[in-house]
Amino acid sequence: MRQLFLCLALVWSVPSHSLAQSSSESDNAPRPPLSVEVEEVGKGMVTEWLFAEGVAQAARKEFLQFRVPGRVSEIAADETGLTLRAGSRVTEGTVLARIDPQDAENTLMRAEAGARAAGERVRAATVAVDRTRTDYDRQQQALDRGVGTRAQFDAAESAFRSAEASLLEVRATLSIAEAEVQAARTALERTRLVAPFDGIIALMNIRVGDDVATLPSDLNDVSQERSAAVILIDDSSFDITLHLPPFDADRVREGQNALIANDGSAIADHLRGRLTDAPVAEGHVWSVSPSISLQRRAVTVLVRVEGEPMILRDGGFASTWIAVATIDDAIRVPYDGIIRRGDTFHSFVVKDQQAERR
Repeated sequence: MRQLFLCLALVWSVPSHSLAQSSSESDNAPRPPLSVEVEEVGKGMVTEWLFAEGVAQAARKEFLQFRVPGRVSEIAADETGLTLRAGSRVTEGTVLARIDPQDAENTLMRAEAGARAAGERVRAATVAVDRTRTDYDRQQQALDRGVGTRAQFDAAESAFRSAEASLLEVRATLSIAEAEVQAARTALERTRLVAPFDGIIALMNIRVGDDVATLPSDLNDVSQERSAAVILIDDSSFDITLHLPPFDADRVREGQNALIANDGSAIADHLRGRLTDAPVAEGHVWSVSPSISLQRRAVTVLVRVEGEPMILRDGGFASTWIAVATIDDAIRVPYDGIIRRGDTFHSFVVKDQQAERR
């Protein structure tokens, strides 16, 4: 097995008076050997990495807005009693804030009163239909036996048909009243801002006393970040958006492994087995766009990282290395044993107790 030379030259000091020695004497003096390290070259798997930088965003992020206008009357508190703020963790269904519900409550009370009145009219109309139906059936039987008159039958039938029409009318009124009740309840619910999932508050843009208005739904992320009442993120999963040149993106596939850190050098140290305080997260390619964006003339690639909330920050830059290819049986040379001179790379191999450049 050939051995790889890692040449580390020793530095020594020379007294100034020795410089006056004759050149012949210095030429004949033996040179001290250099200190080197050797390591056996073996075979194993080698991974080719594609490097890119992108922006990390929470895979799930909500710009929460009140659905009805009003004045903020309350911002909820967390489990410790402190007012919710940026950095507070909340669970799904938690009420985050409220606007003054008085108008919505009054509207609901009026709608419920109208629905109750309509319900009473429906019950009265139902009784009237039952009564006139009984009279109508009795007059029909009397007419069939020849003991009743046509005028009595016609009057009973008219009363019955009129009662049926009145019942249909009040039932329609009740349906409208019930719809108004549901709308009022929805409006009252919309005075509360509720967390749609477990997460952490990224921004709290409201205070008690602020007047809020409904906003259009077609705002871009920058506008929504500025105008949203609360921004909630799920920091257990992040997507890193990469914009790759097409010739690089052609080598990227869904599911390929990736390493992510705030600094690319941390990934390099991690792969070389060096101890470092900089954390490195593992992820995978989540999606590769089939098209080239007109704006950037690049292919958009999403790399997903899960379960690493302390490594990435929503909106922060992230260095990403994607494992685009592997060779299972390659000659593996230590990284520090490779020397670069311009565009040429070489190492030193032990041959006959001498270092031979390759």
